[in-house]
Amino acid sequence: MRLLRVIILGLLLSLCYAKAEYKNPLLDSKITTFDIKEYKVGKLKNKIRGKVLLSISWRDKLGKNILILTKTKEIPNKDKLGNEYRDQYIFAYHYLEKNGKLKFVRRVTDFEKKCEFDLYLYFVKNALSITDINNDGIAEITMVYQKACKSDVSPNDMKVIMLHNNKKYALRGVADLKPEFKNYPGYKCEECNRYKIDPAFKRAPKGFLTFAKSRWNRFK
Repeated sequence: MRLLRVIILGLLLSLCYAKAEYKNPLLDSKITTFDIKEYKVGKLKNKIRGKVLLSISWRDKLGKNILILTKTKEIPNKDKLGNEYRDQYIFAYHYLEKNGKLKFVRRVTDFEKKCEFDLYLYFVKNALSITDINNDGIAEITMVYQKACKSDVSPNDMKVIMLHNNKKYALRGVADLKPEFKNYPGYKCEECNRYKIDPAFKRAPKGFLTFAKSRWNRFK
């Protein structure tokens, strides 16, 4: 009986002190190797643009990292002839915090402008990862997003962006057709599922390009 009480007490204590796993539909927690915590935007509120989709922090060799992903609303506008269109932007902000002071590291910006049709611009769900592929103690931030302005079944443009130690690497191209459109009568997509490799990958640590390609193939 005494042994049973000790076991039950141990289980209760482990539940009390277990780390709460941060969850967000954009984050791939299965391959993220750092302890991710939610970050309260607070004093950065006036330095970012758009609605906050994700705001996280983690610690690595550089210190406390902060990543904030945002997206603006569709912004209506008109050209000189009175034709209506919309603009939209997405942003990724990376900061470091040392001794209570915030240091800006990098901002990734993309957009869809002067769109008169259906506008698509979004971070792909479950595609953001915080990893340490080369085991240098400095996190890689990898994100995937798609964008398009269209009125047909054509695929979206897609980008895989990797950030590491203030350097950026990218795959840029065209995603695959959605399964329901692959047999669309009279439509052949020669540019589908093709991308260009950023020359910066030639100087990237070993394993970075392989990882970026794997993210493309998963989320194309």
